[in-house]
Amino acid sequence: MKEKRTKLIWIIFLCVFSFQMLFASGHLYSYDEVVILETAVNLVDRSDLSIDYTPARREYTKPGLDGKLYSKFGIGMSALLAPVYAISEYSAEFAGLTDSKKIAEIAVSFSNAVVVSIIAVLIFLTLLDMNYSIPVAISATILLSFSTSLAVYGRGLFNDALTGLLLFIAFRAWIKDAPILCGLASGATFATRAEYVLIVPIFLFAFVLNNIENRKRDLFRNVLKFILPVLAVGLLLLTYNFARFGSPFDQGTLTEHPTDRFDTPLHVGLIGLLFSPGKGLLWFAPPIWLSILGIRHLYKNRKKILLVIVSIIIPILILHSLWHSWMGGWSFGPRRLIALLPLMMIPAAEIITRYRNDKTGRLILPTVGLIGFLIQFGGLTTNFMKYIEAGNNAKISVIWSTLYTPIAGQFYSFMNGERDLWYYYLFGNTSAADLVGGLILIAALLFLLLLMKALSLPFI
Repeated sequence: MKEKRTKLIWIIFLCVFSFQMLFASGHLYSYDEVVILETAVNLVDRSDLSIDYTPARREYTKPGLDGKLYSKFGIGMSALLAPVYAISEYSAEFAGLTDSKKIAEIAVSFSNAVVVSIIAVLIFLTLLDMNYSIPVAISATILLSFSTSLAVYGRGLFNDALTGLLLFIAFRAWIKDAPILCGLASGATFATRAEYVLIVPIFLFAFVLNNIENRKRDLFRNVLKFILPVLAVGLLLLTYNFARFGSPFDQGTLTEHPTDRFDTPLHVGLIGLLFSPGKGLLWFAPPIWLSILGIRHLYKNRKKILLVIVSIIIPILILHSLWHSWMGGWSFGPRRLIALLPLMMIPAAEIITRYRNDKTGRLILPTVGLIGFLIQFGGLTTNFMKYIEAGNNAKISVIWSTLYTPIAGQFYSFMNGERDLWYYYLFGNTSAADLVGGLILIAALLFLLLLMKALSLPFI
């Protein structure tokens, strides 16, 4: 059993990673990503966390005490990218390649492909820990990895996928009663996005309940095991903020920019995040409908787990609904909710368990997966910035209009010949690019077939 589990872990990772590499772009999209990457690059190249000034970057930075500009995003993503960039740059230099910095930046742009692949492995393992069967865990993993907008966020360097990974590590550590790991992961989570400090009291309370229910005598010790790593990470962040801006609680997110405010009416943000044609979660992640249907069953069978999931999701959802940029700026789909998608998929396992072997379920589950993949296809193959920039008042229309939703619009862009894929970016529209893409596609399909075989589907 252990050998089979290890084999499946590698198959899942390689399947999702090859899928991600098939659709990776090899470049960045927004100044969010530029600032995050430049923080990492400057840390490696000149031991400096400041950002070089340009008018375009000014909106995404904040002046520090020394007059230099600093990123207003969490340090977590830049901390991940720094060693990746350093290894890539030094490897390129060692190989004698001329433009080592460009090569390193292309390599770094694939970082989220690895992050999404690890998330896939972790949700598989977590569902096994929760005593779901291997076929159910694989099915939920496939739906999350290929049929929700998490798949699209393996492209570029938005920090949402990393936030989701760290949050899910904390969640799994809580399930496995590992308070030290949960504390470290919780601290790292709010190091990527400050608002996720809200998960700390939730996990703390959940650990206290665990100890009380199990009548453990070492409650105080377990609480300390959780809270000390959180405090250690928090102290580092407070020191980092104080050194930059003179205030330990100023991360830079709330700048002097007049639009950086929580001024969106709650109902507008909620409706937009959940239902709008251009950003609505329930449009961009069809497998979440299965989770909605599974909530009642999860409450009945695993009430405590559901309560923790809901306690995490609701405050984050409300907070982002109130933010002026509830839609996550210019991006594909509900970027603000990407980090929550792995947790949101947990209840779907209940529905998959009940209907996987049912005739209707054998039709519905693959259909949901296929529809979800087709919805992501435009985001996986074309540049969302080009689509949003097209036309007048495009930013508003792509959010609220079914006619201009990126789901359809970016699919049409692909049909009209647009290709935003790294091998076309490197080699141009040549046979070499076609060959590279074809080889990756073959690898992705091979690993996917191996997963299908593990599901014991009749056509394998």
